[in-house]
Amino acid sequence: MRVKALSLQEIQFTYTEYSQALYQSLLRIGLSFPIRVLHDQEGYHCIDGHKRLSAIYDILQQNPKERHFQSIKAINHGNARTQPPQCLQNHH
Repeated sequence: MRVKALSLQEIQFTYTEYSQALYQSLLRIGLSFPIRVLHDQEGYHCIDGHKRLSAIYDILQQNPKERHFQSIKAINHGNARTQPPQCLQNHH
């Protein structure tokens, strides 16, 4: 398992509705836990974090220079042999 910094454009995800609390938390704190992705020949596919990525997408639409999201922390599970620790799993 390796943490990478990716741009939002590099991650394929399904836009999903999210809470205003999540949106506000991302503005205040930024991304606390990495997005979980799977990497293959077609690119990076989100496997956990669709709501967070959707909120980040909207934040960047309003403010493209938002410093918290110029790069997004992601864990690539394409070559993982173990599950991530409980502390790294999304709880939203």
